[in-house]
Amino acid sequence: MPNNRCFFQFKFIIFTILSVFLTHHVNGEAVQLTSSNFDELMKNELVFINFYAEWCRFSNILAPIFDEAADKLKEELPSGASVVMGKVDCDKESSIASRFQITKYPTLKIIKNGQPAKREYRGQRSAEAFVEFIKKQLEDPIREFNDLKELTDLDDKKRMVIGYFDRKDLPEYDTFRKVAINLKDDCQFHVGFGYV
Repeated sequence: MPNNRCFFQFKFIIFTILSVFLTHHVNGEAVQLTSSNFDELMKNELVFINFYAEWCRFSNILAPIFDEAADKLKEELPSGASVVMGKVDCDKESSIASRFQITKYPTLKIIKNGQPAKREYRGQRSAEAFVEFIKKQLEDPIREFNDLKELTDLDDKKRMVIGYFDRKDLPEYDTFRKVAINLKDDCQFHVGFGYV
């Protein structure tokens, strides 16, 4: 009888440890994306998504690192930042996984203003690297010019998009900014305001 009691206590301890680990894994600071909240969260300026499968060993290795990065990012970004680090359980949310053509786990994708980036994240998989990557994505890609003469010295090795607006608070400039964020890897963006 004492042997059974020890075995029962051992099983209970193992169960408790696993419960704590799995609860942290599922309920960490990265937002669990589901079909009910996905479209609403895609309205953020930047969404970094970990597409994972519970049965995948590499997904399980990455999960606590991704959650740690979400915690660090929350501490380092201003409270009004429109950034979400999210995770999708591809077995439970197969419609979201197929929408993004996910075939391997884990897959890390960036969504800017509702549009998926051309390339998946292929960088280092550490909390620090994820945070730096997000910060770099948030850098303003638009260079402001004050005189048309400044445009003659631009590097012509990359495609350029030049915008001109009366003020920054116009909806047209907001659209220009969103395009610049989405295409900053492919083009240079320059803008002038007022009368040049």
